[in-house]
Amino acid sequence: MSGGIFHNAQADTIVRGWIVGEGTQRIVDEVKDFSPSWLLDITAEIFLHAREVELKGRPANLITITQALMESGKLDFVGGPATVVPGHEVWPVVASSLEALRSCHLEREKVAIAKSLGDGHLSADAAKDALEALSGEKKMLREEIELPRVNRLLSDFSREVGAVCSRNGVFLLDGVPVVLQPHSDRMEDLSPDSFRTYVEKDVLFWRTIKSKGEDGKVTYERGYESMGKMASAAVLQSHEFRRQQRPLRMISRIPLPIFKDGKLVLQGPGYDPESQILVKE
Repeated sequence: MSGGIFHNAQADTIVRGWIVGEGTQRIVDEVKDFSPSWLLDITAEIFLHAREVELKGRPANLITITQALMESGKLDFVGGPATVVPGHEVWPVVASSLEALRSCHLEREKVAIAKSLGDGHLSADAAKDALEALSGEKKMLREEIELPRVNRLLSDFSREVGAVCSRNGVFLLDGVPVVLQPHSDRMEDLSPDSFRTYVEKDVLFWRTIKSKGEDGKVTYERGYESMGKMASAAVLQSHEFRRQQRPLRMISRIPLPIFKDGKLVLQGPGYDPESQILVKE
């Protein structure tokens, strides 16, 4: 959240005034992937306290935000009550300012990646992946997993499928494997039938096919097919699969304040393993 060459102090001031004057809800609702890391430290602190006020069911304004900062001991950090001043800009100006802050944030992230690469903390491939993730250009390829067969243990198959699912949308709710329904906050229990089709968005299943040509030569190649219903049911019940899935406590449509390293931060979109909360994008 620090400033420096890649920051726009004027845009930050406009956004801070909106937070104090109008609250955080419109920013959270309308700005895709918004994060307090776009903001200078002072404005980010004000945003987090305003968000906490709102999530307690109270309106965020000059009085409630100042009170929250005072109670947490952060009022002096932000520069006192004089810093918590409502602004008067209309939303299009604020939205434009947020876009400018987002661009600055991306540039800072790129510089950090380049520095980590130069210091030897990141490999070239890892740096490339990080840059692709920032630009949203990373292409995910489906993994290929061999189906169970003679001398191919079901436990090994379940472990490989579980590793993929643990990264791609499967959670464990009260001990039951579930996925988030599209366009909804509801979780759907995975049945053997729904699981075998759901997992195919990330996995290509194959088995070896033996064939003999006209010249009598035997060849072996991969034949792709769906996972059988019996195998699907066995995987869902297996310890090897379940122990890899992320435990889920709750789902939220809005980022929630959580404690990280002793600090109150706003959880961004995605899953937080410590709180076991999923913030839906």
